[in-house]
This record gives sequence, C-alpha cells and structure tokens, in this order.
Amino acid sequence: MKKEFKKFNLENLSNKQVDFYNFVINNLDDILELSIKEISEKYGCGISFIYTFLASLNVHGWKTFIFLLGIQRGINNAVKINKAFNKEENLKNKITNLVFNNNKITDFENKLILDEQYLKLDKMCDDIINAKKIIGFGQGHGLLAVNDLFGMFSKLELKCTQLIKNKSNFKQIIEEIEDEDLFIFYSFKGVSEFTITLFNLIKETKPNVKTYLVTSNYNCKVPELSNRTIFIHNNLMEIEIKGEIILASPLRSFIIFNDFLKTLLYYKNKKEFSNLKLLITELNSWKDNNNDYYRSEKNVLKKDEKKS
Repeated sequence: MKKEFKKFNLENLSNKQVDFYNFVINNLDDILELSIKEISEKYGCGISFIYTFLASLNVHGWKTFIFLLGIQRGINNAVKINKAFNKEENLKNKITNLVFNNNKITDFENKLILDEQYLKLDKMCDDIINAKKIIGFGQGHGLLAVNDLFGMFSKLELKCTQLIKNKSNFKQIIEEIEDEDLFIFYSFKGVSEFTITLFNLIKETKPNVKTYLVTSNYNCKVPELSNRTIFIHNNLMEIEIKGEIILASPLRSFIIFNDFLKTLLYYKNKKEFSNLKLLITELNSWKDNNNDYYRSEKNVLKKDEKKS
C-alpha cells in the first residue's frame, strides 16, 4: 500500500524552533548542500539546537529532514498547479460543451427544417439555373451569407450581383433588374425596415421577378408567397442554457442553408458543372496549398509588393 506523506507537526515547537523552520523553508535552495555546522553558523545557533529541533519533529537526521521538506514543497506546488489546471480544464470543457452542443442542435434543427422544404429548395435550384442574373441582398450576417453563396456561384459561372446598402450603384442595379432575373433576400430576423421596404419595392416595380427570402422568422413581415420563403433554424434561441451564455452567430444557420443549396444545385447539374475549370481549380485549392491557384495568387501579391 502506498504511504501518504504526512506534514510536519509544528505544534510542539518553541517559537525559536518555528523561526528556524521558516528560515530553512525560505532558504531551502541555498542550504541544500550545506552541512549542519554550516547551517548553524548561517542561522546563528548551536549544532545541538538543530538536533533538538529534529527530535521535536520526530525526524532522524538532517538529510532526511531536507528530503521530506523537498517532498512537501513539491506536493504544495503540485496542488497549486493541479488546482490551476483543473480550473482551466473545467473552463475548457465548459466552453467546448456549450459551443459544440449549441452547434449540434443548430445543425440537427436545420436538417429537419431543410428536409421539410426539399421541394422548395429543388424548385429554387431550377429557378437559379434558369435565371438570367441572380441578385442577392442582406445586411450584417445576411450580407456575409450572400457573399459566401455568390463566391461559389461565380465558380459555377452563374452571373451574380450583390446589392449592398449605401453603395453608389444601388439604385442603378435595381433599375437594371429584368424579368428573367432572380432576387434572393437574406434576413435572419425578417424585421429590418430597410429590407422590407426594398422587398416591397422590388415586388411593386418588378412584379415578374422571382424573389426568395431566407429567414428564421416564421412570422416575418415580408408579404411573400409561402412557396418562395425558405426557413432556417434560429440558433440564437439556444444561446442561454441553464443560465450559461453562448456567444453564437446566426451566420451558422445561413451557412448550413448555403451549403445545402450549393450542393443540391451541383448534383442536379453535375454534368454541366463537373468540367468547369474555375470550379475544379477552386476545389483542388482546398486540398493542395501548392497548386496553380495559390501560385497565381502569390504571384499577384509579389507584383503588388514590387509596385508598392
């Protein structure tokens, strides 16, 4: 059976012996190699005082005492380190569980919601392929979602235009929208007055343009036909679990929708898309940092550096 280390009992020591004990503790590294005689001279006491001190602690020999002190100090340090480690480990586990559990719920809920809307998504893919041009609009996370979607659409050689609030060409883009175009709105909450006003403007001035709304709000104020509204999961509903806050982002649900839509679009048109050079280069670039795509990017950067 493993013996547990017992701490020194200082209750039977005199005040001077306690002072000597503290002296040794505070100077342990400096006196490790010293003899009892050298220590007595350093502290200013007789050798007999040290032997009496050891006897009071029920320790046989100075080297044994120093050895036990080293163990005790090691245990104390280990306890401090262990407490700090456990605190960090507990925090790490807490954050990991909060974030990844939230993401698991988000992914699962989006799966259920998107599965139910498969026919609408299938029709949306057909409308995208048949559109002369695809216009996208969103604010905040919606803007990022449009940027993500159109990034891949450009590799699929689909003509896209991202409409951005306060851009100088905002009105011009709206005026140039044609009946054969497709408009996709991203609005997580579906309550932005600007988005609602813009949506109504498109419906009034361009009634033949097909419009899609992607939102998490089932009570959205946008008066759109139900077969053109795609719903996603509001993952911000679970940002507080049993009093614990998760700083989640609505972008996750948008990205899951985008990934679903892009992949469905690809497989529905795989024959046409499979040989697109831009798409092949893009897909390969994700797997190989040394391919032509990255080399060309690096060359552009080098040229820019020389110019500057």
